[in-house]
Amino acid sequence: SSTMPHKMNPITAERICGISRVVRAYVAPALQNNPLWHERDLTNSSSERVILAESSILTHYILLQMNSVLKSLHLNKDKINENLYFRKGAQCAENLMIKMTDKIGRQRAHELLRQLSNEESFVEAVKNNSTIMEFYNGEEIDKILDPLNYTGLSVQIVEKAIEIFRKEKL
Repeated sequence: SSTMPHKMNPITAERICGISRVVRAYVAPALQNNPLWHERDLTNSSSERVILAESSILTHYILLQMNSVLKSLHLNKDKINENLYFRKGAQCAENLMIKMTDKIGRQRAHELLRQLSNEESFVEAVKNNSTIMEFYNGEEIDKILDPLNYTGLSVQIVEKAIEIFRKEKL
């Protein structure tokens, strides 16, 4: 970003990632503390004093920083929408490839869609392809290649997370 004045680094997020690596690195010595040489010797004591204290402090700091990030998070819905449709359907090529696999085989579907992904408008290229249109109509193609229809299990995952949060908060 020092040569790109238009770019702003996500400094807090980068700090969170870096410090989380330190906390994660404490897992190895913590696991090594499990087996003891003698009946409850103190070979684990010195490292646990460091690991537990620092992990707690750093994790607390990470949570505070993440809370700050989330509180200041602003979603630019227009930009998100623009980014979703920037590739004109190509970002959902995987969805179509999976659906085409039982029709023409995975390898052939992959190669065909890879070639079409280089076109200006992937959706239009797909709709102009006789092999694909042999199996789908234009409306089906629009639905398959719409990013809003290609969210996987994200809705269920978020609903489950909210349910868990509400149970634990009560």
